Amino acid sequence: MTMELTRYNGYRYVLRKGRSFTEESEKAKAGRAMLMHADMYVWESNATLVARVESFMRKGFSWYSKNPKPARETLQTLLAYA
Repeated sequence: MTMELTRYNGYRYVLRKGRSFTEESEKAKAGRAMLMHADMYVWESNATLVARVESFMRKGFSWYSKNPKPARETLQTLLAYA
């Protein structure tokens, strides 16, 4: 399962589940670094981005609650599993 997260500085960042990243480990590390250094205030105010993250989490992880969550909680959940 793959879903685009965002485009930033000419790069496309995607969320992926169920694939091995050994051949793309540098790309995965760069994406993780970008995510960890993101300004959460800016990201949580982007309703479209938060909706994409929620959709990815709901489709990919059965344990993720189907109930609406605040934007910050959604993004913090993503950070915890990135």
